[in-house]
Amino acid sequence: MQEELLLADQAEIVIANITLMHCQGKARQRQRSLLTYYESNLSRMCYQTYQQEGLLIGSGPMEAAHRHVIQQRMKLSGQRWTVAGAQQMTTLRALNKSGRWNVVKDLICHPN
Repeated sequence: MQEELLLADQAEIVIANITLMHCQGKARQRQRSLLTYYESNLSRMCYQTYQQEGLLIGSGPMEAAHRHVIQQRMKLSGQRWTVAGAQQMTTLRALNKSGRWNVVKDLICHPN
């Protein structure tokens, strides 16, 4: 029921439902923590809207992209990275894989 409400852009109702629950002890602490999370992230819980815009709402596609874009390049045999070098490489990989390589070309051809 709560999942259906979330998927229908009704997170406010989910928050109200959680608030109405009568919890005690550790369950009360978990309830407060959950309410804090939902209230803090309410503006990002427009799942139906995101899906209608063609966006993915699950973590699976993000995890797969991380494996493909980042790990595949960064974990090649014998490679060692500094934090700065790894950040630069991941930025370049992300731009390339997202079809935004023109950003890199523009910076090279037209530096500030």
